[in-house]
Amino acid sequence: MRLEGILSGCTYDEAPARPRSGQLLSDPEAAFVISVSDTLRDALATASGKRLDLAAGPFAVVEELRFTPTKTAELLHRLSGPARRAAAEN
Repeated sequence: MRLEGILSGCTYDEAPARPRSGQLLSDPEAAFVISVSDTLRDALATASGKRLDLAAGPFAVVEELRFTPTKTAELLHRLSGPARRAAAEN
């Protein structure tokens, strides 16, 4: 939800109100898989590499992540591929 705000400009309160935002799809003991809203999917799918790199800094400070900005940028770049495929398939 924070990532959605960083990439799309929505507020922290708007993001979780969107359909499918943050719904747990897996057994949390086995894996942690959540759904994302269409807004976040589209933001990841259309963001340039530079935009993802810039978003990594603010997103890296999210307490739950504990990643460096470099590792966070790598994660965002990896997420953008599946987001592009999902957007193409709607």
